[in-house]
Amino acid sequence: MEQGEIKRIQGEKPTIPTQEQKVEQERTTIKKRLFLEWFEKTICLIGESAKEAGISRDTYYDWMKNDADFHKAANDILYREADMIESRLKRAIMAGDVGAVKFWLDRRDPRYKRNVKIEAHIIGSETLEDLLDKEDVEIDKQNADNKKNKQRADRKKLHDPGQKGKDGAVHQQSGPADILEKKDPEKPLAEAPAEGTK
Repeated sequence: MEQGEIKRIQGEKPTIPTQEQKVEQERTTIKKRLFLEWFEKTICLIGESAKEAGISRDTYYDWMKNDADFHKAANDILYREADMIESRLKRAIMAGDVGAVKFWLDRRDPRYKRNVKIEAHIIGSETLEDLLDKEDVEIDKQNADNKKNKQRADRKKLHDPGQKGKDGAVHQQSGPADILEKKDPEKPLAEAPAEGTK
């Protein structure tokens, strides 16, 4: 809808866009143009173009979905850029760039495509999901056992007969858990000095 055009919606009274709506429409049009300029400059990088236009990626996708003219303009740029990149690749091939040759053959000729074989051995009726679930259960069990062992080790008093001290006990430095459990010793209250004395 052009600026100043009267908008009619199924039986409703015609509405004329307010000045504020006109300004917002103009701002959106400017942002779309700016986005498309940067889209072409950055070889179709959506995030960078959106940043330069002052919009979010979501706004770009909304425009692509809801604005046929914007959608066509963005797709035209995509196709032009793809052609430009392909021609650069072909020039590199003609110049003898082995990497470009490998890339072209790998993508274009089925005889040069990489063959990747994935083998799976099915044991019984277990699915991959079942095996992963079993592995998760085993890991959880090991973590629980490690936690229990650590708790037991933290409670156990260490004993070293060669150590000097009470009953050969090894004296440990208190950790945060020990400090938090201890209460401050009660200090006797100091008597207030009598007046006139120091």
